[in-house]
Amino acid sequence: MQEVVFRLRRRGGATPTAMWRRAGRDRATAARTLAAQQRRFDWFRQRYNAERRHEALDQRLPASLYQASPRSYRRALADHVSGAL
Repeated sequence: MQEVVFRLRRRGGATPTAMWRRAGRDRATAARTLAAQQRRFDWFRQRYNAERRHEALDQRLPASLYQASPRSYRRALADHVSGAL
């Protein structure tokens, strides 16, 4: 049986995957260093939340609608532990 794959694309906007690829980044390959990978994530997050308008938000930017939680954390978040998955 042949597999059927559906890909939805919103009118007027690039998908997150297309944005990532257009920037010359392949999802399957990680950067050579953690710092370089963090820069890739930061670039994507900035583009996706602060520069790209979203149809589901009436063409508004997610960053323009963000509201910080009024609740505060009771404890500090743990640091990332390398190799822990």
